[in-house]
Amino acid sequence: MSLVVLTALANCGGGGGVTPKPGDRTRPPSERGIVALRTQLGNLWVLGRVGAVKASSVVEVLVGGQSLQTVAESNGSFSLNVPGALSGTILVTYTNVRGVLSHTNPVRADVLDNLESDFISVGSAPNDMAFAEGEVLVANYFDNTVTIYDRETFELVKTVDFPQGAGPSYVSVRGGNAYVACNGNNTVYALSLREGEEFGEVLFSVQIPAGGSAFPGPSKLYANDERIFVPLNNVEEFVSPGQTTPYLPAEVVVISLATQRIEDRVRLSGFNAIEVLELNPAELLVVEAGALSFDRDFEPFLTSDSLLEILDADTLKINRTVNMATFGLGPALYDPLEKRVFVGSILRGDIGVVDAETWTVEPISLTLSQEKTFVSDIAFLNGILLVSSFNEDKIYAASAEDLKIGIYPLPEPLFIGVDEEGFLAGPQALYVDTDEGILFFLQGLANRMGKYKLP
Repeated sequence: MSLVVLTALANCGGGGGVTPKPGDRTRPPSERGIVALRTQLGNLWVLGRVGAVKASSVVEVLVGGQSLQTVAESNGSFSLNVPGALSGTILVTYTNVRGVLSHTNPVRADVLDNLESDFISVGSAPNDMAFAEGEVLVANYFDNTVTIYDRETFELVKTVDFPQGAGPSYVSVRGGNAYVACNGNNTVYALSLREGEEFGEVLFSVQIPAGGSAFPGPSKLYANDERIFVPLNNVEEFVSPGQTTPYLPAEVVVISLATQRIEDRVRLSGFNAIEVLELNPAELLVVEAGALSFDRDFEPFLTSDSLLEILDADTLKINRTVNMATFGLGPALYDPLEKRVFVGSILRGDIGVVDAETWTVEPISLTLSQEKTFVSDIAFLNGILLVSSFNEDKIYAASAEDLKIGIYPLPEPLFIGVDEEGFLAGPQALYVDTDEGILFFLQGLANRMGKYKLP
């Protein structure tokens, strides 16, 4: 698709378009961070990445003799939709972060060109992925495998087979090892990622006793250099839709890497622990969704509150509990620079924010869509949240500052499904390679993995 040539205009006072003069000094487009993007729907946007222009300055685009204006966000990003009726050369001038009036011809890109069309098929029911030095690991539940691919070429490097019914569900990478939590046989496996003959070999395994639950459900685990921390769902009994599912109190099972045995089972305050992530080397965050059930129409509901708990990584004591009421906590993401926790809901397409200094819920939130969906994962890119909406087969971009959507790199949601009525691909997991500028996504129902080159 052809794109018009663009130039961005921004100054604190607004006003008419300014024509670039000979000798104007501008940075190369790749450094400047301003892009002209054609979306999947054919719309044209002028976008500025975080820090592209001076904060709160006026960005003006002159096209077809008409001036279009927008005000940059406080983080120096901006987005402006160019109406389809306007045509011709688009001239732009902007105020850079040093306060200098500059001119540019933005980088040009098309979503359809940047979306990897040659998706690769992975195993059956892929549930999670993790990235190592040069590989990506995918946990395939029904295949009882972890498949390892070259992250650049997507070529299959190795298939690791697990016992029948193991159900590999979550995978985490630390140092030269990968750790796999299996829902089917309640076992955690350690895999070697070191080059040589032992690459992909099972180093050891630890089975987690059920402790009275029908489904311990080891979930998204975390490992440091000394221990593996495994959150447990602890479903007490399976029931039919329309009935309330009983749970035992959630736990975190702690496995010592030195002894390769269970060191402790930390009892939590809530129910249905689904993830452990690092806040800092001394503290971990445990996400407890709450007692989740389904009505006869398979709509999810909670019968207990969602909790965030702070676990001391050394003493294994709970230092703090944050009650999120019936938010329905799902995926969580921690921003160590701004000290904020972003959380998605497994009940609906909502995003919430928690201040990790005061541990209070911030008075801002975002509902991605009014469709019946839920947030399956959240990734981070230089002040931007990338959020997958499972039932819509879409990925949204939102400002981490105020949760505003319609911004770089996705001014419109990225559709990654299949144009076939009734077919759901199900974006299950996201990962951003910030060095290469690539967004990877795993589709749990379509059994495939793809990537999007960020413009």
